[in-house]
Amino acid sequence: MLPAGEYKRREDPVTGRSVVVPGTCQLVESTPVGFFDALVAILSGIADRADVIFLIFLIGGAFAVVDETGALRAGVGWLVARLRSREVLMIPVVSVAFAIGGVISNMQEDIIALIPTLLILTSRMGSPHRPRCR
Repeated sequence: MLPAGEYKRREDPVTGRSVVVPGTCQLVESTPVGFFDALVAILSGIADRADVIFLIFLIGGAFAVVDETGALRAGVGWLVARLRSREVLMIPVVSVAFAIGGVISNMQEDIIALIPTLLILTSRMGSPHRPRCR
């Protein structure tokens, strides 16, 4: 369905990972895979990154427990109340909090588990086009 291609890669000296060199895509000979091979590739990908999947489930479960205690909603409510008249600061404040979490605990894929927190936060902020009850 898609033309086959590949990028040249180079070693990133900072992270030690192999990274793509932008603008170096070249077409290569197509080697299509069958349904069974695609299914096996998905399962092997899950097995290869089981540590990340497990961590996301673990963090999601921890957030569910914290949410059941009411602490998460109370914290979000406190933040929304503090920034009620300054909603424009909400994105920088949350971004800094996520950045600190990324620096302290090397969160990368773990951010996925924080999506429910962002949903709670944005629903509490309300829509700028809808009048708020005060």
